[in-house]
Parts: sequence; structure tokens; C-alpha cells
Amino acid sequence: MDLPTCPACGQSVLDDEAAECPFCGAKMDGSAPARKKAPSAGKATEKAAAGGASGTSKKPAADAGAGDEDPFAIAQNPSAARAIQCARKPMKGRSHRVVCPMCETPGFIPRSAVGKQVRCANRECLVPVFTAPESADGKPTRVPARISDGEVAAGKTGSKPAGQKNPMVMYGIVGGILLVLTVGLVWFLNKPGITELGPVVIQPGGGNGEDEPEDPDEVPGGTPPAAVQVDHRKAALQLVDQMIQAARVNIGNSNKALCRRLTGDAYLRLGQETQARAEFDQLKVVSSQRGQEVGYYRLGPLITQYWALREAGENDAAAAILVEARELGAVLPAAVGLAMESAVSLAAALADSGDLTAGLEVVAQQQRDASVTSFQDSARYGAWNSCATVLWDAGHDALTPQDAFSWQEPLMTAVCVHLAVEGRWDTAVQWVAAQQASQTASDSCAALAAQMVALNAPASVRDALAAAAEAKGRDVSLRTNSVLATSQNDQQYLARAKQQFASLTSAEPAALGSVLEVIDVARPDLSGAALTSSAVADYAAAAATRGDMESAAAALQRLAGIMLSVVPPTAEIRRAAGEIERNDDAVKDRIADELNITNSNRLRSRFIAYRKSIDQLARAAEERRLLLLQMLSQVVQKGGLNAVRDALKQADSALTQEIGVDRQSGMLYVAATVVDLDYPEILTLDAALAVPPARVETDEQTVMPVLVSAWQKYRSGAGLAAAAELDSVTGLPGLRSAMVIEMTTKSVSGAESVVKMMETIQQIPNELWREQCMAVATRLLAERGMAEQLEAAMGQVNLTPTQRVSALHALVLSRIQAEKASPDQSAEPAVQSGGATGTG
Repeated sequence: MDLPTCPACGQSVLDDEAAECPFCGAKMDGSAPARKKAPSAGKATEKAAAGGASGTSKKPAADAGAGDEDPFAIAQNPSAARAIQCARKPMKGRSHRVVCPMCETPGFIPRSAVGKQVRCANRECLVPVFTAPESADGKPTRVPARISDGEVAAGKTGSKPAGQKNPMVMYGIVGGILLVLTVGLVWFLNKPGITELGPVVIQPGGGNGEDEPEDPDEVPGGTPPAAVQVDHRKAALQLVDQMIQAARVNIGNSNKALCRRLTGDAYLRLGQETQARAEFDQLKVVSSQRGQEVGYYRLGPLITQYWALREAGENDAAAAILVEARELGAVLPAAVGLAMESAVSLAAALADSGDLTAGLEVVAQQQRDASVTSFQDSARYGAWNSCATVLWDAGHDALTPQDAFSWQEPLMTAVCVHLAVEGRWDTAVQWVAAQQASQTASDSCAALAAQMVALNAPASVRDALAAAAEAKGRDVSLRTNSVLATSQNDQQYLARAKQQFASLTSAEPAALGSVLEVIDVARPDLSGAALTSSAVADYAAAAATRGDMESAAAALQRLAGIMLSVVPPTAEIRRAAGEIERNDDAVKDRIADELNITNSNRLRSRFIAYRKSIDQLARAAEERRLLLLQMLSQVVQKGGLNAVRDALKQADSALTQEIGVDRQSGMLYVAATVVDLDYPEILTLDAALAVPPARVETDEQTVMPVLVSAWQKYRSGAGLAAAAELDSVTGLPGLRSAMVIEMTTKSVSGAESVVKMMETIQQIPNELWREQCMAVATRLLAERGMAEQLEAAMGQVNLTPTQRVSALHALVLSRIQAEKASPDQSAEPAVQSGGATGTG
């Protein structure tokens, strides 16, 4: 990659954010550098004279050695013009520290330059060329493993050069040190021994605190302290400093903007607004250098701060933050992953502030044509990821990917989850009431109801949601009552759901019909059937959860009837489409016979119309079957696996025949595996039911077998190496990314070694997946109480700068949580903004 070049000295600069050249100090924008006043020649002469003032007489210059009268060692070397330039700061390849004997300016050179002529880092130095010693103090210098380590080392070795030393003085100093050590050793060996070991306390930074007594006798009363209070805030700020150093590294840093976003977020969470603004301002530098507009990266951290201020009761400050967030929301790019997540966060905050209309508009600007698979896939991934983030922030489990990947307008529904996590129940109910599309209202009510059950929301807000759902119609109300009924304490919702289910009319599968009926068929509309079926599916899950297997079985059969009533069974349509592909002449003959056509042109026209209708029906049938599999997956994950298994054992049922046409039925295996259930028999394809797709092939048909194979390998012990399987196809990148992260969360939950976990992630073939999984894994490892192991592991695993910043950010969050839970805060851990019983 091209590195910026200093306009003054021509050297390549590693850090593309540097304002000054680390070699010559010149401004990177071409302006003149600040001049550093060098010591006068007279003072340098006095220093040189002082070095030989210990009783030795001066000798003529012709007889003197280079080390006596020529301290700069340049007079005898004609190659001084080719001296190596010292850098002003340590960097990769220039980590050995030297000090100019003329002006005492420190500089950094390659290790290979020791003993050679080098040029002072100070451009104003009177005698800039000197021979590089082994180190500034004559001792070997440790070469840092990383750039950040080199900067730390540079700060610790800032002593001035000693110049020429009198041997007798040196012997005296060494003798004195040995004498002191001997006396100390004798005292230590004659100390009374301790009789009991006190607790080991780890201070921030890995060392013991200076104020900690080394001996129990030094503690008043002779009793060692039970514990030493750890300054988690100080440790967190030190971690942020490390984040900044890693963020500045250019080589291997795939997303410097994301790094700055995380450092700014960390500062905001620690209440360091000035420092956070400085980090966010650096986003402008990154934007100009990379040709990207990433100012909106600030939006997520600002919304996090908004909720923290709201929780603290600082409503005026929260309102001021929201004003800035609104401005950023107005320039959000469309159909970009982080932009969609930011839009969901902003919409939830706007709704909370009372501006529901503005929140709806922010989300609407990010919506795209749901009929385009790639658009819908990316929107669902953005919704799932945003929900996972806020749930992890609050200490809850994330939704399964199947949850969000079944939503019709995923960003709209995700806002409900955000508001639920923040405990803004009333606002969340208002949000679902404002939804215009019936299916979106149904998805949102179901998602909100699930959070009410999981977070134990007050009965009053559950009733408010049930009332809002009833206003949306019977189907939405049935689904909402069914989800609320999964709580064992709510008998009223189950009774309502049973009554509403009983009122549904029965439906029978549609038939393909004659040739003329096929030609004249209207474009199928699945919306009504999908709305009712999603409610029936949740009712089946609720019945199974409550142990009513008879009601669950009846609901699943009703589900199949409703979905098949709009479009004929998939197997029937696939056979018709396959016949067109294999033997179109036979199809033409049949059309001619049924319609009594003898004219070849008219026959050709009728054949084209028939083929067009079959293709239209085929697309609708595949869409219907996908919806049906998604609904059954939800039933499996909500506790209805046995009900689904029993229903699909009936070989002659319409549901079994619809599901069994191909290996896309493996969706049910994946759904069960994600929630740690086993459903292997669904992978056995019944040859009597199988019908291959023809003329229409969907991304799901391509991706699903690969997804099944990946989870099979994961379950067999391959771990995250199974992610390589998902990288072998290109369709549905959002779903595949979510599944890789889901695998990571499962691996973290059982991980015993942090180093091994991080090394496993590094084996994932996709670079973006590695970064995403490392960020998730380090966060969850820290939440599991493995922060100390994580901090130690970071020095043992080779991480990219982006991965390092993500890991350090996870440690910062862990320190913040530890500070909230520390004894000097309160007996109970601080409640997140989004407690389960908040009333909003």
C-alpha cells in the first residue's frame, strides 16, 4: 500500500494520521516545522571538558584517540554524508534508541545501524552526525514486539547520555551498590518469617500497587488486609490508551474508522467527552485519506450516551446529544450495514424522545425492495446485529438468526427490541401501533411480546400490547396472545389464543387446474395467508410449550392448509415446470388438444402464456415453501420440536409432502441445532416425495445444503473450522455471517482457554468474519469473567490492529461493569438502561 511521504526529507511515514514527520519533524502538510534550539557549541565544549576533568591532563589533538577528543566520531569517517537518519519516534524497523551527544536529542534507528554513522533527529543540531552506540546508556536495548511497546519503552529510557566516565568513579559507584545490596540481603534473611499468606490482589496493569504493604507487620494491628480496592476506572483509561496506539497503526488495519469509533465510544462510556470528541474528529482525517464518508460512525456511541444520560435523569443533556444525532441521521448512507444499525438505534431514541414520526422516517429511508433477495438479506442481518449488540450490552442473550431473518420489515421490528431492552415499554407499544403494514405489525408485536416474557415486563404493559394488537386485527391479536401465553403464569392469554384459533376457517390445498386455468391465473398474493399462518405457527409453539400437544398438532395441520390454499403444492408445480424444460413439444401438443388449436402461431402464443404462468406460480410456490420452513423453524426453536417431528412423520399429510420435496428442509435441522436440539432424521430425503426444482432456483436452495453441512461439522467437533464451509458459496452473505457469529457465541460459552479460542477464530478464512467474530468473542469472554485471561492472551496471539482495538474495547466494557459492581458503588450491580421491569 502507498504510504505518505515527508515533503522535507522524502522519508515514507508509517502512520498516515501523523501531523509531523517522525524523521525530521517537518509538517506533513508542507508548512515549516517548529525550530528546536540546540545547545551552543560553547556548552558542548564545556561538557566535553567536564568529562575529562578527573585529574588527567589534556593531550594534543594529533595524539588523542577518537573517543577522547572527537566525541562525535566523524572526523575520521569520510562516509558521514551517507549517515542513517534518526527517527523522532519509535516505529516498525526503527526501535533502537540513541541520544545525540551534541544536542542530547533522542532518536530511533534500525538495530543494524549500531556502530555506524547516524544523523541526529534534530535538524538544527550543530554537529548532527555521530556513531550510534549499543544504547544510550551502554546497555543492550530490548527491541519491542509491537509499535505500542516501543513507545512505552521509549518513555522509560529517557535518561541523558553519561558521556566519558572516570573508571575510578565507576568502580566506586559499583562498590557502593554492592554494599547496599549486601546489607539489604542480610536484613532480609534475618527477618521473622510469616505464618499465613494473604490474598493475592492484582492491580490494574498487572503489578502490585505501591501502597500495598509487603509484610503483615507493616499493617496496623498486625493483620493483613482482606482485599485492596482495584481502580477499575484507571485500568479502563489505560486500556483506551492502548486502543489509540493500536488504532494509529496503518499496516494491517482494515478499518481505521471503526477503530476510532470504538475508542470514542470507550471514552464516552467513561465520561471523557473531550477525549471522545478528539477521537471522533479523527474520523474526518480517516475519511479524507480513504475517500469515505464515515462521520455517521459516531451515531452509535452517541445513542449509547443518550440512554446513559436518560437513565441518570439528565434529560437536558440527553436532548442535546439527540440534536447532534439527528444531524448525523440526516446524512446516513443507504443500504450500508453499519448505517442500518445506526438508523435502528437512532429511531429508538427519537421514539423515546416523543418524536415517533421522525423515528419512522429514519427507518423508512433505509428500507429497500423486500422482493430483492440481496436487499432483504442485508437488512435482516443489520437488524439482527443491532439487536444482538443492545442485548449483549444489557447482559442478555442475543436473538437467534432465524428470529430476525423471518421479519418482513426487519429494521422496523428491530426498533421494538431496542426499546424493550431499554425498558421503554409504553413507547414500544406506541411504535407497533404506528405500523401500517399488517405483517410488520404482526412481527413487531410478536418480537415485543417475546421480550416482555423474557424480561418479565409488568402486567400492565402486556395488557397494553395485547390491546394494540387487537386493534390490528384477529391474526395479529392471535399471534400476540400466543407469544404472551408462553409465560407459564399467563392463563388469560392462552385462553384468548385458543378462542381465536378456533374461529379460523378451514382451508384446502389448491390444484393446478387445466391449461386454460393456468394461463388465466392471476399473480398469487401470499400476504394474507402468511399473516394468518405466522399467527397459527406461534399458537402451535405456545401450545407445545404448555404441554398441549393435541392443539399443537391441529395447529400445524391448519398451517399447511392455509399456506397451500393460495398456490398449489410445490411438487405439482415443479413437475409442470420440469415438463416444459424436458419436453416442450409434448406440452404444446397437450395445449393444442385442450384448447383445440390448429394454427401454429396461436399455439406458440398460448404456449408462451402457459410457460409464463408456470414460472410465476413456481416463484410463488418457492416463496411460500420458504415462508413455511421459516415458520416451522420458529416453532422448533420456541419449544415445539416434538410437535413438528410428529407432524412430519405422517407420510400422507400435505405438510410432509410439501416439506419433503428437497434438501432445503435442512432448515429445520439448523433451527434445532442452533438451540442445542437434535433433529437428524429431517436430513434423510424421501425419494418418493423428492422433486427437483426446475426453471426457478433460489439462493436458499443453493445456500441451505452448505449451511446444513457447516452445522454438521460444527457439531461433530470441527468448531469454527466449519465456517470455511459457509465461505464456499456467495448467496445470502448476511445469513451466513450471522450463522458464523452464532457458532462463535456457542464456542465461547464452552471455551476454557482464551488463547485457544482466539487462535481458532484466526483460522476462519473470511477476513471480515474474523474481525466480527473476534469482536464478539472477546466481548463475551470478558463478560464470562475471563478478562484477565483475555488481557494476557492478547500478547500471545497475533492480532490485526482492528482485532486488537475490538479486544481492548471489550476489556474496557468489562472494567466499567466491574466498577459498577464494586463494593464502594452499591451492594447490587448498577442496572443497565433497559432493566427488565422498567416502565419507560
